[in-house]
Amino acid sequence: MISLLLLVTSLLTNANAEIVDEFCEQENSPNPMCVTTSDFIRKVVEADPKDLIIVQPTARWCVYCRRLKAEMPDVLKDPKLVGKTIRFYSMNYDVKTETSNNQKFLNDVMKVYQLPSLHFFVGGEQKWEIQGAPFKLQLIRDFGYAADAAQAGLSKIEPYPTLLRDAQSLTDQIKQFFHR
Repeated sequence: MISLLLLVTSLLTNANAEIVDEFCEQENSPNPMCVTTSDFIRKVVEADPKDLIIVQPTARWCVYCRRLKAEMPDVLKDPKLVGKTIRFYSMNYDVKTETSNNQKFLNDVMKVYQLPSLHFFVGGEQKWEIQGAPFKLQLIRDFGYAADAAQAGLSKIEPYPTLLRDAQSLTDQIKQFFHR
């Protein structure tokens, strides 16, 4: 799965190595690594229950978000994560259209109060989060822990890694947000 995402990402690059819609600013972005409130249910909540889905709220003005996003391809292709099913999506904090209001969704539903942050979903529910911009080795370690826990069907990780924090289940809030 990781190699497929990296292949798709490499196909989206042009001769200047720029990713199409790098900051996920378009409502129907051609970048498959983007998610908005309009496709959140399909890409995150209805994903395979054994897949680890990681959502990174991001913004063009957030320097640490850009650093974290730039490191993500190297993190996801690290040998320690090979064979693990991890899907990574970015959600632009500033996108607001007729059908999407990412800022309201991120604040009210996902309880995002700080950028950058990473939110880990398994079986449609948010299980863990990381606030701030950890270093690459910490990300590899924590992504591995979370992917193993997702495959095993665990909602808690023992021994408890330093950066991952339990997040309350948000499934009801997410459903309520979309069915107003």
